Amino acid sequence: MASKRGLRRRQCGNKNKLTKEAAIRVASDMGHRRPGQSYDAYQCGSCGAWHVGHRPNFIRHEINKRRAA
Repeated sequence: MASKRGLRRRQCGNKNKLTKEAAIRVASDMGHRRPGQSYDAYQCGSCGAWHVGHRPNFIRHEINKRRAA
């Protein structure tokens, strides 16, 4: 069984730790530079900082369904 410290290190150890405003700005910029990719800013449950990453598939599918309707 993995330790909590090891889990935290794997979850956000190499990610950039940002403020909320900076993470939202970076996610928007990355989305404009890479068409077809969707990025989202989220607050990390381990460190409390904000990170940028891809949206989970189930969220992307829901967004696409709403746009199609």
